[in-house]
Amino acid sequence: MMKIKNILYTLFVVACFANSCGKEERLMYKDNDPRIYFPKNIVTNGIGSIDSVNLSFALDPEEVQTDTISLAFRIMGAAKAYDRPIKLELTEASTAKMGYHFIAKDLYMPANAYDVEVPIIIFRRHGLKDSVLRAELRIAESEHFKPGYDEPNTSSRLNRLSYNFTITDMLTKPAIWDARWASLFGAYSNTKLVYLTQWTGYRNWNTAVNFPQDRNLLIQQARLGLYEYEQANGPLIDENDNRVILP
Repeated sequence: MMKIKNILYTLFVVACFANSCGKEERLMYKDNDPRIYFPKNIVTNGIGSIDSVNLSFALDPEEVQTDTISLAFRIMGAAKAYDRPIKLELTEASTAKMGYHFIAKDLYMPANAYDVEVPIIIFRRHGLKDSVLRAELRIAESEHFKPGYDEPNTSSRLNRLSYNFTITDMLTKPAIWDARWASLFGAYSNTKLVYLTQWTGYRNWNTAVNFPQDRNLLIQQARLGLYEYEQANGPLIDENDNRVILP
């Protein structure tokens, strides 16, 4: 009886192992079918993962003519002993031009690597003072990679195959304002952003400040700035005729 139980148990373990291996094989891509995707986008913004950014030169001095964002890529499959170019394309909805309004430097997966961060150089071109240009980047199939995978119909998740950004020389609401800045400084307005920049000296509002002591310093500088302004001039009124207040 004991031998029969042992045999049945062994068969059960083997069946489970085989089933597990089958599932594992379905989840893995074959080595001759490598794929690439965005594991997370705009990795330098300090807030984790987002798939878009609104970039404005409006708060920068005239001598600042470029800005840089970073895109992270990850492959599915084996690394190779040589560099492999990554192919990106613009959708028809894009108004920014690759090679003129922005360029992607070092757009390749390095040898023996599974991840890479690629710098995207943004140029401050004429015409941006009265317009907002949009770039919708999409991972395209190439001789080295097929597009990886997406997470459709899930509003809380990122698009793993596309990345969007806007370029302007006008004041625009930073893409991360509601996620990171609203809790510190309240509702957004162009006027508030200009004065926050003046009071704190902070300019890169598309990048969050992570350390509590740095955030506290920004809050203190902003509150002191608003207090001194109101003492000298009365309430600060924004472009929507609302009083600028801080939480």
